[in-house]
Amino acid sequence: MFLHYLFDSGGTFFQHKTIRRLKKKYRRYMDYKQFNTEDFIADERFVNWVIEPDEINEAFWNNWLAGNPEKKASVEEAKAFILSMNHKVVHPSLEAKSRILDKIHEGIAPKEHRLSKSSSLPFATLAKVAAIVLVVLGAYWYVNLSPDKTYQTAYGDLEQIVLPDGSKVVLNANSRMKYTDNWKSDAKREVWLKGEAYFDVAKSKDGVKNAFVVHTPDVDINVLGTAFNVNARTANVDVVLEEGLVEIAINNEVDTKTNATHQLIPGYKASYDASAKSYSVEEVETNVYTAWKEGKLVFNNTSLEELKSLIEQTHGIKVKIANKDLKNKRLDGTIDNTDLDTVLSALEAIFNLKIYKKSNEITILK
Repeated sequence: MFLHYLFDSGGTFFQHKTIRRLKKKYRRYMDYKQFNTEDFIADERFVNWVIEPDEINEAFWNNWLAGNPEKKASVEEAKAFILSMNHKVVHPSLEAKSRILDKIHEGIAPKEHRLSKSSSLPFATLAKVAAIVLVVLGAYWYVNLSPDKTYQTAYGDLEQIVLPDGSKVVLNANSRMKYTDNWKSDAKREVWLKGEAYFDVAKSKDGVKNAFVVHTPDVDINVLGTAFNVNARTANVDVVLEEGLVEIAINNEVDTKTNATHQLIPGYKASYDASAKSYSVEEVETNVYTAWKEGKLVFNNTSLEELKSLIEQTHGIKVKIANKDLKNKRLDGTIDNTDLDTVLSALEAIFNLKIYKKSNEITILK
């Protein structure tokens, strides 16, 4: 085997130190196959992926999960626990960060944080892994001293957030948003979004027109006071405007002199496909795209294929449509979206479908 040759041949291509480092990295990768939920929670690399995902750790863990699908349940349970801890931790001031650093040096988690008793893990284990999670979070805060606040939702969860200027945000499931906490009355108000969120933006005070900007990986949305929905889960970014006015700036626009920004008016949806670098606008029924924040799903000639993607993105479960002709089946109506079982029961009853749920997969039949 090639790796065995590198590790044991004694060849001249690698120094011994490099070989030892490769051995350690390879063993660590293999060790994850033996991990259970508690092990994942206690692993610093895993925790960093959950609370601060980037291209490198996303690629690593997605690739690892693809090769180890039997570990998905343990990974999801560990992610849910870490995210719940991250929600319970109050983002500290600089003074608090200094105190956390002292705790890190002592190897002790701050006493003011308490564990939820709702977890299925044993309490002794909870105490141990929570301390590790908090130390990792503390280290992250200390390294990143900027006063950013980050919110991340788990699959199936929504979160309501009030920003420093009074703007209201509903963060959809499996989404992440952050913003700086030092907003001034005459400064630009900025948030960064990965996933989906609904924004009800407060108007600028005292006549000062300080812009509100939502940054996504491919598109920036500039606002002066409005209500709109942004879905930036994939390379396709959708912006649906309910009221007001927004200006959309495409980050990688080839021609920066002309047509670099696009205005959107109420009742329309703007879509940008980053892979094709195409931009389009269409008139829509806005409640189809915003009803999720009220715990509803609204279908207006919605294909079952579109619904499949929606369920996978918001509930974290694979959906299989068994019959090809079903993919283009169109749905109209409104159902409750309080939890996955409610959604599936409603789909079966209203649209005359047969749905089977097994482990982490859903199959839809005629």
